[in-house]
Amino acid sequence: MLRVGGCFLNYRISVLAGALAVLLLLSTVTLYGGTAGKIAGTVRSADTGEPLAGATVGVIGKSIFTITDIDGEFYLINLPVATYNLSVQLIGYRPEKRASVKVLLDLTTPLSIELAPTTVEIDTFVTVVAERPLIQKDVTGSVETITREQLATLPNARNIGNMLLQMTGTVKGSDGLLHVRGGRGSEVTYYFDGMPVQDQFASRLGTRVSPDALEEISLASGGFTAEYGEALSGVVNMLTQEGTNGYSGKLKLADGIERRYDVYQGEFDDMRRTQNNYAVFNLAGPIPMLQSDKASFFNSVEYVHSGGYLPHNRSINWTVTSKLSLQPVRQLKLTFSSNYYKQETQLYQHRDVNGISYDFALANSGLSKGHAFRFGSKATWQISNASIMTVKAGHFETASKMAPDNLYDVYWDQWPGYSVDVNGKYNGTIQENYQIDSTYQYTNFISSEKFYPYYLDRMSSYNSAGFDLMSQVNKYNLITFGGEYRKNKLS
Repeated sequence: MLRVGGCFLNYRISVLAGALAVLLLLSTVTLYGGTAGKIAGTVRSADTGEPLAGATVGVIGKSIFTITDIDGEFYLINLPVATYNLSVQLIGYRPEKRASVKVLLDLTTPLSIELAPTTVEIDTFVTVVAERPLIQKDVTGSVETITREQLATLPNARNIGNMLLQMTGTVKGSDGLLHVRGGRGSEVTYYFDGMPVQDQFASRLGTRVSPDALEEISLASGGFTAEYGEALSGVVNMLTQEGTNGYSGKLKLADGIERRYDVYQGEFDDMRRTQNNYAVFNLAGPIPMLQSDKASFFNSVEYVHSGGYLPHNRSINWTVTSKLSLQPVRQLKLTFSSNYYKQETQLYQHRDVNGISYDFALANSGLSKGHAFRFGSKATWQISNASIMTVKAGHFETASKMAPDNLYDVYWDQWPGYSVDVNGKYNGTIQENYQIDSTYQYTNFISSEKFYPYYLDRMSSYNSAGFDLMSQVNKYNLITFGGEYRKNKLS
């Protein structure tokens, strides 16, 4: 770690190899997380059970296909996490469509396909709906996954924290952070579209992620692979949905009404709205004027408003998530993803560490504002059916600021009551100049013209670049080799 001009510069280079390769780590840091999975299977004759060589297996609507080998086996590597429909064709056999094949992050989806012989060429397909295996054989650690289809049916799935708490081994601590298998909240690493999104000051998730924008969220709580070399108690991976060949959208609105009980009157009040509102709008599809299977987009906008159950406790959150996919030629795919988050929250402090209450100074009891921005780009080049090269670059930043409402834009050395000693150093807390309001002298309430003396302003960010080389060396072994450079800044 090198400190230069008030900023931390952290040069990270990591090299990994999996399966039968030798693992070489030049530094124990976190590489880009995975964003894809693999489909592998066998095509056989429905009559004899013999393997069928030369069958074409392709992804419907995509320029992705392969040919079965002499043993009837095939594999499609580096597929973005999503649900696919496959087609299987071979002359002399009835074509088959395998629908709803789910690809999971860093895992292999196994398929066993049987084609029925036919003596007449026909244009119709036999459609078979794929089933997810009960046991994922290539899972080497403890991994739990929630897919987009499952997200739609989960209760209280308005933030990823609630979703993760439904997974095995998780609990919410008194600090409000997610704890995995007894570890600390700071020991959980978060990835969004393969990029780490940590607040490096607090070692927690540095942005809000809209659940309705996700294709999949997974939690690994053991047996971490080489690319997660910095992981301790848990790794959370979140992946944005991809664009579709046809236009699709989603609109979700939520509001609340209630009848509060008046304890003084002994009856319920009239029905009225709560101050909790929620809205999500998703839009996906092909980019106009371009070929639908070559260029697509996904965009999601989320708005969350909470009135809070305490006075001076309102919060407003905006989240915008986008992904753009381009395939100018069959061998090359370009992906650009981004996420922007902005929040504003009123703070309520009943009593501080000195026992002083601000209930009569709510207008200045604190305001918190923050933002986070992530941008990632990735170019994937298919060298051959068995080898893929990926080059990546990204930027992430997260910032937060807290201060009294009416002094939010004033640096704290300009606050009323600030003073210094003969050496020019701050000689005590601003709060020591406070006088308890004479009306409330026995209860330690501060009068309305005072303010809660707390100031925080911090920002962390990084720029990164990396590469991955993936090769299916044979039907049993997949090798991945990669490296990353990262420059961090704290201020």
